[in-house]
Amino acid sequence: MPWCASEAHRDLQVSWRPASRFACGAASAVLLLSACQSSQPSDRVLLQSTRGVLLDGVRLQQSGLDMSAFVAEMQFVFPQQSSEIVRSMMRSEFAHREAKRLSIRLPQEAVERTVADLENNLLQGMGPDENLESWSQQQHQQSWAKMRPLYERHLADNLLYQVVLRADAIHSGRTKMWWLIGRSEEQAQNWVRSLESGRDPASMLKESLIPGPEADGSYPPIAIYLPGAAGEALTQTEAGQILGPLQLPGDFTWMVGRVIEVLPPRTELPPLAVLLEDIRQHPVGPLEARAWFEEMSRRYTASATFAPISAPLEAFVPIR
Repeated sequence: MPWCASEAHRDLQVSWRPASRFACGAASAVLLLSACQSSQPSDRVLLQSTRGVLLDGVRLQQSGLDMSAFVAEMQFVFPQQSSEIVRSMMRSEFAHREAKRLSIRLPQEAVERTVADLENNLLQGMGPDENLESWSQQQHQQSWAKMRPLYERHLADNLLYQVVLRADAIHSGRTKMWWLIGRSEEQAQNWVRSLESGRDPASMLKESLIPGPEADGSYPPIAIYLPGAAGEALTQTEAGQILGPLQLPGDFTWMVGRVIEVLPPRTELPPLAVLLEDIRQHPVGPLEARAWFEEMSRRYTASATFAPISAPLEAFVPIR
C-alpha cells in the first residue's frame, strides 16, 4: 500500500469505524509483546539478554518456557505482525515523551468517551444472545471487567498519539496540498505538465490512485517534515507551487503535489478540545502517520529493526 500504512495503524484509529474492523484492531492492541529502542551512540548500554527469563504462566512439569525462545518463535511465525507490534509500542512511547515535552495531558472524560465508543461498536456487531462478557471470555478467556482497563490504557495511548502528532505538526508548520498518486513516473510527469498549463487539480482526481479525504479531494494540512524528497520540497514553498514528480523512500507510487496553503509554525497550541475535534473531523492519515513516526525516530534516535532470529535449542528450561 502507498505510504506504508500498516494494518495495525489503520485498525487502531479512535472509535469512529465499523464494529468488526475496530474490534479486531482493538483486540490486537492487547497483544503487545515487546519493544525495541536504541540509545544515543555516545551513551550506549549493554542490553540484558532474555536468556533464562521465563514466560509467566507457561509450565511443563518443573520447566518453564524461555522468553527468548518464545520471542524468536513469534518473529518466525508472525514476522509482519511482530514488526507492527514493535512499531505500535514505539509509537506509544514516542507519544508519551512528546506529551511531556508539549505539556499535553488527556482529560479522563475524553478517554472514557473512547472506551464507550468501543463498547457500543462491539455491541452493535454482536448477536441477540451475546454481550461484552461472553465476547471477552471468547476473545481473551477473561472477564470484561478485567479486560476493560487494558483496552482503556491502549485506547488512551492511541488517542494521546493522535493528539501529540497533530500538535507537533502545528508547532512545526504545515502545508495544505492537492496530491495526485500514480503508478508510473510518466503519468506523474504528464500531471506536472497539465498543472503547469493551468489545469485545475480537482479535475484530475479521477486519475489518482488515492484522492484526498476532504470533500473537494484535497488533503488536510500536514507537517512539512514529510519523508525524502517531499519533505525537502516543503521546507521552502508557497501557495500554487507544484511539487514532483517524486517518490517517498520505499514506495512504488509516484506523487505530484500542488500547494493550496502554507500554515507557518505556531508557538502556542490550540485548546485540547479543539485538537480533539480536529482529529475527529480529520483522522490521522497514512502519510501523516508515517511522517510523524520517522520524525520521532530521528528525534529520539530510535530503530525498529529486529536482530537476527535466534533462540536456544531447548525452549523449556528448568525452573530455578
